[in-house]
Amino acid sequence: DGEEVKEGEEVKEEEEVLDGEVVKGKEESMDGEEVWDGEEVKEGEMIMDGEEVKEGEEIRDDEESKNGKDVKEEGEEIKEGEEVREREEVWDGEEVKDGEEVWDEGEVWNGGEESKYGEEIKEEEV
Repeated sequence: DGEEVKEGEEVKEEEEVLDGEVVKGKEESMDGEEVWDGEEVKEGEMIMDGEEVKEGEEIRDDEESKNGKDVKEEGEEIKEGEEVREREEVWDGEEVKDGEEVWDEGEVWNGGEESKYGEEIKEEEV
C-alpha cells in the first residue's frame, strides 16, 4: 500500500515494500522514509523510521541511522550535495555542514569528542 513506482523503474524480485515508501531495487527501508528526487541509494542500505534524505545526497553501503531516530528531530542536518561514505555511524546531535565529506568508518560522537581521524566536532544543542 502506498508505494509509488516511477515510470520505467524496475522493482527487483523478493523486495519487501512497506507503506508510504518510494523504493528502488534491492533497497531495504522501514515505514515513513521519504526519498527525494536525485538521491542515489546503494544496495544493502538500511534506513530507519522517519529519516528524510535530501535531494542530491549520496548514501553509501551499510550506512545506518541509529535508534530509528528522526534525523530532523534529533538535530542532525545533512545538507544538499553531501557525500556520506561507507559504514559511517552518525550519532544524535551531530550537525554536518554543506560540502563536508565524511570518510569510511568515521565514528562521530556527541559533544566535541574527536573522531578516529582527528576531526573535531563542535558541541550541538539538541
